[in-house]
Amino acid sequence: MAKKARWTVLGMVIYLVLSFDAQSQEKENKIPTSEPSGRFRIILEGKWGYVDKTCKVVIKPQFNAAWDFSEGMAAVLGDKLGYIDKTGKYVCEPE
Repeated sequence: MAKKARWTVLGMVIYLVLSFDAQSQEKENKIPTSEPSGRFRIILEGKWGYVDKTCKVVIKPQFNAAWDFSEGMAAVLGDKLGYIDKTGKYVCEPE
């Protein structure tokens, strides 16, 4: 079980590093980004959440960090790292 957990954590770390690098390149190249999931990150009072295209809060700010959605999921960091779907429900429990 511990070996599986290590691979899961390693996979999440690789995902986060790659997504951070892609975001950095987009900012450097000034490439506009669009979010096909219809969820956009916001930060309120130091916590991250998501709004829809009308700026309605759809996932309340509750995370210490949050990343863009990809393939219907987004990585979020509370006390532990996990993945949520577009409704804010965990699809991969935080580890």
